[in-house]
Amino acid sequence: MKLKGDVAKGRAIFERAESSCILCHRVDDKGVDFGPALSEIGTKLPKEALFASIINPNAGLSMGFEPTPLTLKKDGAGRG
Repeated sequence: MKLKGDVAKGRAIFERAESSCILCHRVDDKGVDFGPALSEIGTKLPKEALFASIINPNAGLSMGFEPTPLTLKKDGAGRG
């Protein structure tokens, strides 16, 4: 918590497809507008909450972004 962040390194990690952040979230003009936008997240959450969200992103989901379980039918027979 005492360490300072590196904006350039953080941006690079966010933008890597392997990190998955950019596949759902948007920061300024980068990313996808699917999950909550993160452009102003630093003004809304304290540093501790930001770190916790990065380490365990599914621990707390914003209202309206809860997952919806789906059951797919296999071969049109209605059985999963």
